Amino acid sequence: MDNPGKPPRGWGSMWKVVGPGLVVAATGVGAGDMVAAAKAGATFGFPVLWAALLGAVLKFSLAEGVARWQLATGTTVLEGWITLLGRFAKIWFLAYLALWSVIVAGALMAACGLAAHALVPALSVNAWGVIHAVVAFFFVWRGGYGGFEGVMKVAVCGMFLAILGTAGLQGPPLAETVRGLVIPSLPEGSILLVLGVIGGVGGTLTLLSYNYWMRE
Repeated sequence: MDNPGKPPRGWGSMWKVVGPGLVVAATGVGAGDMVAAAKAGATFGFPVLWAALLGAVLKFSLAEGVARWQLATGTTVLEGWITLLGRFAKIWFLAYLALWSVIVAGALMAACGLAAHALVPALSVNAWGVIHAVVAFFFVWRGGYGGFEGVMKVAVCGMFLAILGTAGLQGPPLAETVRGLVIPSLPEGSILLVLGVIGGVGGTLTLLSYNYWMRE
């Protein structure tokens, strides 16, 4: 970076600077890893808590590499793949990405529909899913990155406070929590869920979007 900006001063300036980080945090907490982590925790309890921590470490490493590539080359990771991998990235990976996008879009519509229906049962799950999809379409089409960042700031802070408050109300035992974080263990039958937690938290295709947010 040839012309770095001045360091932020005051809470107002700091709030503006942390926006991209909060957007990355929002994508880092995806539907898949939340479901996998909740399922693993409900089934096997504190002994598999270390998997989420390991996934977070992997996530940091991958995000750091993505950022360094962007700053060093001025290109995105996807552009680098196309340059270095050639035909594989241009055809096969992009075909997989298109299929993945359609499947995930449908899953997210269903997840949003289920959550909204639980809050407001007057509309069906399908109706809520369609409403969320339409709102998301116009939001991305008209809002650009600036609008997206503004909404994510509020959403991430709200989600963080809600999860923290829920954990506080449940009152998890401190000793078991610490033991589950620092002493890895694999209860019988937990391997698939643990791998899902590590992979879901640690790395997803949303990593490819980080470069474009940095560019904007």
